[in-house]
Amino acid sequence: MTLHPKTARATLGHGLREHQLLLSAFANRPGDTGAVTPSSWWLAEALVAETGLDSAKTIVELGAGTGVVTRAIEARAGKNAMIIALELNPHLAAPLVASFPRWQIVNECAENLKAVLNGQGIARAEVIISALPWASFS
Repeated sequence: MTLHPKTARATLGHGLREHQLLLSAFANRPGDTGAVTPSSWWLAEALVAETGLDSAKTIVELGAGTGVVTRAIEARAGKNAMIIALELNPHLAAPLVASFPRWQIVNECAENLKAVLNGQGIARAEVIISALPWASFS
């Protein structure tokens, strides 16, 4: 799999910082954080491949974490798309707001997605990408 050029530029220099941020978030709020290491860029690329991001009007990411998948989505989303990321852990959600000013970063649980969309006046999303680990489901 080839890394999208925009994702490649955005990924440089993030590795150690993302590992530290996620490990710290897990240590502070283990119930809100489903992983102790960030997703890899190749996983992010696999998650977004062939999803129709370039033509979707509304895109949702569940479990934005440190933004690895978020960057892959950003690289492919159409310029007029409404992009919403849900991240339950506030220690992870806060840095995403500064890193992704185009996005609506919502510190909310994925199970409340319908309410979040309704609050934005959106009936449905064309694309939903979940980076939530299986351990998060009970």
